[in-house]
Amino acid sequence: MKKKAIFSLVILVLVMAAGTLYCVMGQTTFDNAFQGYDIELPAIPTDSFTVVRQGTFPGFSDTPVTFDEGQNYRELLTALRGQDYLPFPSLPGAPDGGIAVYYLSGCTPECMAYWDGTFLWLPASAPGRWNRFLPLPPHSLGEHLEKISAGQTP
Repeated sequence: MKKKAIFSLVILVLVMAAGTLYCVMGQTTFDNAFQGYDIELPAIPTDSFTVVRQGTFPGFSDTPVTFDEGQNYRELLTALRGQDYLPFPSLPGAPDGGIAVYYLSGCTPECMAYWDGTFLWLPASAPGRWNRFLPLPPHSLGEHLEKISAGQTP
């Protein structure tokens, strides 16, 4: 009986150590996690917003995006880059009801991120596939995205 208890304790310590290493070593940044854009969303959003980058010519525009028009894009990148992310398996898929973030550079807006309230979903390198990331700390990213979506400065 004593050997089983010691064996169970050793297994528990090893699992906890592996979990701690995963949390510490598995963290990544937005720049390392972001792989591109996708036209297909991972779920049906209830809210969305589109950002444009300064100096680009979205749609059929003959004039480039101004500094003021590109403000939301800069705020979005600041919010996304200000977090560390922990990758999670995307087995169940994204739940409906999140916030879709589109980037408009040419004629068609492309989705660059999907926020479901807990996880940030970023397009994978394969079309139609999405990777799931937990922002650390978890709730500050959602607050920033909701403020940008509402047109407020975070």
